[in-house]
Amino acid sequence: MEEWFAGLTGLAKAYWAVAIAGTTLTMVMLVMSLVHLDGDGDMDMDGPDGHPSGLGLLSTRAISAFLLGFGWAGIIANNEGASYLVSLLIASTFGVFWLWVILKLMRFLYSLRQDGTVHYDNAIGSTAQVYIPIPAAMEGNGQVALNVQGRFRVVDAVTRHRDAIEKNHRVRVTEVLDPSTLVVEPDTSEEKEGE
Repeated sequence: MEEWFAGLTGLAKAYWAVAIAGTTLTMVMLVMSLVHLDGDGDMDMDGPDGHPSGLGLLSTRAISAFLLGFGWAGIIANNEGASYLVSLLIASTFGVFWLWVILKLMRFLYSLRQDGTVHYDNAIGSTAQVYIPIPAAMEGNGQVALNVQGRFRVVDAVTRHRDAIEKNHRVRVTEVLDPSTLVVEPDTSEEKEGE
């Protein structure tokens, strides 16, 4: 092994060193992500305008992708007898191309993430059923049961209506008072339909 490495030119040694470093770094990150040790990303040195989750141009993933592509393309070009400049150009081009492919792939995968936060603003205008009676004129909290963002929720609710709203009555959400309290009014749509 030592004789083989000693017999390589300086450029070939550099390509092999870069290829081994890039491959090792990529494999370490792969293993870390498989056992969830990377904490949802890596060192992102792209600054405040960089993409979240280590997907910037100077992230560890991007650097390892460049090194991997650069090193192996350089080895192949050098073995095929390309000149110093041609092999360097091929290695650089393939390194940048591989970096671009990995960044596009990682950004696509990152875009598949979903925000699981329920935003009660999405419930405005929808109907709900009173679960715990709601005192009149904002004098206290009751609770309503409703579907918001495809999820069934039981949420605190108040009303500005002059009368209390009893259990099992239908109400309509009119606003969000705070992150966990809805303002509701009796739903009169059924009464109008019955007239």
